[in-house]
Amino acid sequence: MVDKIVTLALPYRDRRRIDKATVFVDAHVWATQSHRHWEVLINDNTGEDSYVVSGIDAKRPRSLHREAYLMEYGEVPAGKIVDHINRVRTDCRLVNLRPATHSENSCNRDKPRKRKGGAPTSQYKGVWRKRPRVLKSGRLREETKPWVCEVAVKDRGQKHTSTHATEVEAARKYNEVAAAWMGGFAKRNRIPADSEAPTTTAASSSGSTQ
Repeated sequence: MVDKIVTLALPYRDRRRIDKATVFVDAHVWATQSHRHWEVLINDNTGEDSYVVSGIDAKRPRSLHREAYLMEYGEVPAGKIVDHINRVRTDCRLVNLRPATHSENSCNRDKPRKRKGGAPTSQYKGVWRKRPRVLKSGRLREETKPWVCEVAVKDRGQKHTSTHATEVEAARKYNEVAAAWMGGFAKRNRIPADSEAPTTTAASSSGSTQ
């Protein structure tokens, strides 16, 4: 018998938010957790709803998705964390949770909208554009392959780097390598079938839980 799902309206930790966040959790899990005061964090990079937490200022803060997983399975496998399959952190249903390494969790995340030093140069995950080089003459060097595809799986020591003529080619290469290395954990770039190389240098959209 499939357990019922509870849909909750929980407050944000940011008290400036007077609205409520929508959270999903299995009914039998909520029956054991409803006595705690739960709040919803906001993702600093995307502005979207993030983890559902309780006692965040305490020595041992709790997260609803982890509590749900522990209640069902007893423990998280050594060296792993609990990952949201659909990358929606307020969806704490057991069917949406799985153990993952830090690398698998990173591979399952969307592309950040911001990065250290400024906005991303590409709208696609795992893709960035080289900075133009200035020649001694003062002219900019023309790069034939200015777009870089980069995939890294740190806990396996795997790293792929390649250069491409267009942003779309680099994004497709990321999809290919990420899928081969990370399987179901790979968050692939969505590329329009009729897309050529976008010329914008600023990210227009995010590409979970790097």
